[in-house]
Amino acid sequence: MIQLFMAMALAHFPTGNFTSKPVMAEATLLKSLNIPMVAEDKAANVGVAYVNARQVHEISVASHALGRCGGYEDLELGDQKAMVNPLEELQALSRAVAQEEANRYLKRNIKIDYNAEVAEAVKEVNADNLRETVVFLSSYPDRYNRGPSPNKHIEPMMERIAAVMQNYSHPYELRRIRHESTKQDSIGITLYGNQRPEELVILGGHLDSITQSWTNKIAPGADDNASGSANLLEALRIFAANNQQPQRSIEIFWYGGEESGLLGSAEIAKNYRADNMEVISVMQIDMSLVPGAGKGVIGSIADFTTAWLRDLMLQINDHYVGLEVREFNCGYGCSDHASWFRQGFATFAPFEATMNTINRRIHTSDDVIDDRSDFLHSANFSKIALAYLMHMGNSDIRGF
Repeated sequence: MIQLFMAMALAHFPTGNFTSKPVMAEATLLKSLNIPMVAEDKAANVGVAYVNARQVHEISVASHALGRCGGYEDLELGDQKAMVNPLEELQALSRAVAQEEANRYLKRNIKIDYNAEVAEAVKEVNADNLRETVVFLSSYPDRYNRGPSPNKHIEPMMERIAAVMQNYSHPYELRRIRHESTKQDSIGITLYGNQRPEELVILGGHLDSITQSWTNKIAPGADDNASGSANLLEALRIFAANNQQPQRSIEIFWYGGEESGLLGSAEIAKNYRADNMEVISVMQIDMSLVPGAGKGVIGSIADFTTAWLRDLMLQINDHYVGLEVREFNCGYGCSDHASWFRQGFATFAPFEATMNTINRRIHTSDDVIDDRSDFLHSANFSKIALAYLMHMGNSDIRGF
């Protein structure tokens, strides 16, 4: 049973770069940092707390020390900040967790068959293309959403996306998405379906980078998350080159502001829920470049994701990739999939390694291409993403 409690709310007081604001994070992590919570879901081990700039930094550092990226979701949305109700936000997550637990008891098995067309497409994934995109993005070491040039990389990245769509002859829309919660924009592209365009198959990853240093602001973010951003572009390139219109609409997002609390994805997911959008599934790629658990081994985030989609990924892997997949828990706010899960949408998130083997150089100026970088390892994530788009975009597969 979901248990909630309300404690005395903290006063908003000025400190750091902003007054205190509500965030959602793992409850045990907040307790370990002596950050009081105003609401807690004990079953999900998630709490809401009002935090200042120093405490946000502490959460981020502590999450990184545990082998996690991110670590919290910022619940404040620009002009809506006065309207935030921490209990309602946490209750939304509690409902999503409860629904996922109920669905598991139904034991619905979804099976996909090997598809020769998908197998041929997967062979087209090019590790050199991934390297080139990561080199390009990490040449913008100030992709921080609160930095002086939060959108310097956006138009150049959109030009690259437009370039891979040049020979695609079916309806699509490439757009720049502005947000209330951050000055940094996201990028989105929709490839409209020809049979059930209202049904959405989503793929995403964040485009921003950050450093935890107070003095060195260089944040190339080669692994976190130029690598995942490159995976999205490569999957899109091959899908578009095959020039077949999907049955369902496919959407790909390069989110802004993930490193400051899942800002871009949280707004998009919340708007999609408010507009009753028919989101069938969401895949997240956040870091794919360093095989910390060993070559041929990847992780799959088990908490705040959806069981039937994790099973689908295992089938995709068996058919087309052939890796060892190890599930692990990452804690709430680990990456943008949490934004969609909280709104009740089905999600999954393959990861470069496992939690205890994560790349420890992320969030530093040393997150660069080096001898640990393995673009063949990263290519596996584009293969999974492409097979996911082709199977889910051209079928009537859905969850509960």
